[in-house]
Amino acid sequence: MKTNTKRNLAKGFWPVLLLSAALSLPAAGVAAPSAHGKAHAADKANKNHQKQQKVQQFLETLKVGDRVITTGGIYGQVTRLGGSAARSGS
Repeated sequence: MKTNTKRNLAKGFWPVLLLSAALSLPAAGVAAPSAHGKAHAADKANKNHQKQQKVQQFLETLKVGDRVITTGGIYGQVTRLGGSAARSGS
């Protein structure tokens, strides 16, 4: 009966041993980024640039009296423009 207990204990220990060995190895992706990662970063930077251009164009066309809805769902009307922020009143 003791041999069965030792075998069960050994079977239960293998996954823990393998997991600890796998976690102790350095990750290949961390050591050297792939070319795909660089392309993805460039694509993301391009999308951010396009988004900034759209926001800038929106702000340039905004004028007093325009009705707006904030991202929080608040309705308002632009009463004053100046500086880096648009002021709204209800």
